[in-house]
Amino acid sequence: MAALEHDGWTLDNAERRRAEAPGTFHIPSQAERTSLRVGQMVQLLFLFLNEETDGSPIIECEKMWVTIREASGRGYEGTLESLPVASTALAPEASIRFGPEHVSAVYIRKTDPRHPEYRRGGGAEA
Repeated sequence: MAALEHDGWTLDNAERRRAEAPGTFHIPSQAERTSLRVGQMVQLLFLFLNEETDGSPIIECEKMWVTIREASGRGYEGTLESLPVASTALAPEASIRFGPEHVSAVYIRKTDPRHPEYRRGGGAEA
């Protein structure tokens, strides 16, 4: 996995964030985060090492989407779909390795019965 000091970015642990703020920070269940499949999109928390105008270091967090390319017992590998705003250390299509502990959200298409706007027999809207 990427290291903040060396690569300028790393992934934050969504499970830890949830434990620190259980009333306000929600993540998918462990069962959902450990059974993701190729092709699904997940949101991860990216930490970027930047500098303030006075040169002091600052760590900024950005939520970004990743499409899963590989899923195994060791975790996941995916492709970054988002364009980072806080840093140029990553770009869309970058390869990202992550584990279930990094997943802060799972994208649910409107054609999925779990989506709040799902309509049986509805259009193929994403």
